[in-house]
Parts: sequence; structure tokens; C-alpha cells
Amino acid sequence: MVLDAQDNELIDRVHLLEVLYQICLNGEFKCVDTGNDTWLYTLTLDEAAMKVIAYAAAPDMESLPVTLTSGSIQIMVKGDSMTELDGSCIGGVDGLAEAAPVTVSAKMSFIHNRGSQVPSAVKDQLIEERRENRGE
Repeated sequence: MVLDAQDNELIDRVHLLEVLYQICLNGEFKCVDTGNDTWLYTLTLDEAAMKVIAYAAAPDMESLPVTLTSGSIQIMVKGDSMTELDGSCIGGVDGLAEAAPVTVSAKMSFIHNRGSQVPSAVKDQLIEERRENRGE
């Protein structure tokens, strides 16, 4: 689909997806078999990745005095289809972290039809992580 300037909300979501995609390609996931041919992949984020994701999800946050202390991306895969992507970053306002906590999160669910597929690079990395966690 071609997006134009009137589709600002969609453009922001596309940018967030691009950011998440790049971070996932460069990260190492832990993989857990949740049963029923479903796998949960978790990537713990470093400070730089948390900032990139938080600013992509909430651009106004870049000008605020916020420190992010923990974050992760979780991907749910059923069979060979990604069904859900959940990214979150937690922290607080500088000097007031307990009194003014900050959470930035984005959760996306994917409904697959026969015309959509997980990109090969992502699928290959997730399958490799699954094999490593099984000890293969």
C-alpha cells in the first residue's frame, strides 16, 4: 500500500515496525515452547535499543528527561506465522523514577492470510534460535 502525508498515523506505525524489525534482526532471542505449536521469543533490550523503540512509539518523549531502565520485545509464533509482537520499555522521569514512572509499549496482533508471510530473514533467525534452545 502506498502511504501519503495524510496517513500520518499509519506512517508512524510503519516507522515503529521498521525499528522493531531492525532491532530483532540484530538481537539474540530466548525461546520458550508454550505448547500447541506456539513459541514465545523474548529479546532483552539494551539502553540504546530502548531509546530507539520508545522514540519511535512516542516521538514527543525524546524531549523529556526520562531514563529507561528495562525493556524487551516478545514475539509469539504459532506454526510458521508470527501472531503477536509486544515491545515495552520501562523507566521514569530523571530524579523522580519512583514518583513518576514511565512505560512505553506497543502491542500488535497479526492476522495472516495466504498472501502474507514472515520475511525470510526473520523466519530464518527465529528458527535458528529455536534449534539452539533445543540443543540441536
